[in-house]
Amino acid sequence: MENSSSECQPQKDEISLDLLSNPLCEQDQDLLNMVTTLDTVMKQMDAFNQEKVNQIQKTVIEPLKKFGSIFPSLNMAVKQREQALQDRRRLQAKVEKYKEKMGPVLAELHQAREELRPVWEDFEAKNRQLLEEMPCFYGSRLDYFQPTQVVYYSEMHKTFGDLTQQLDQPGHLDKQQEWENEAKLSSGLLSGRLQAYTTMPSSQKTFSNGLKGHSVFSCHSCF
Repeated sequence: MENSSSECQPQKDEISLDLLSNPLCEQDQDLLNMVTTLDTVMKQMDAFNQEKVNQIQKTVIEPLKKFGSIFPSLNMAVKQREQALQDRRRLQAKVEKYKEKMGPVLAELHQAREELRPVWEDFEAKNRQLLEEMPCFYGSRLDYFQPTQVVYYSEMHKTFGDLTQQLDQPGHLDKQQEWENEAKLSSGLLSGRLQAYTTMPSSQKTFSNGLKGHSVFSCHSCF
């Protein structure tokens, strides 16, 4: 995530620089204000993204390392409960077997019941502990992700909301603004090409005029 933000930074800086240096901004104060606002918001977003990376390290990655260290002890507790359950079943089956017999096996039955009692209590304690702690452990995962996620989306919503309010002009429909922007852009491109052509050396003009259908006015990639 940090690498992605760093790689995008030069492209965003170049976009801002190109927009601010566009001749249209010198001719249209409203457009200049919009571009300046966009540049400011992009810088704010860059600062926020960097802070986000730092906070993710503190609030997600490092806590997850501690969170993951709990799993071995939980796995051990589950295995101990399973072993206690097997012991209880084995001794319970032994008691049931002696119950079916009469006479001299009464002593063995009493002994089997005495052996079963602590094993039963041990299983009940382990089972009760897991029933109480496992839901808490499962629910605690939200404490590691929810705060960061909520703050991230709240800040991004606020940032883009502020940008939208600053860029939208009251009384202009979106389609109308789109047409006006396209007209300004087309006018600026044509003006720039005409200026470039008029300042071109005569030798290059002759060459360009000889291209016929591939003149500077039809070859968009020339400028």
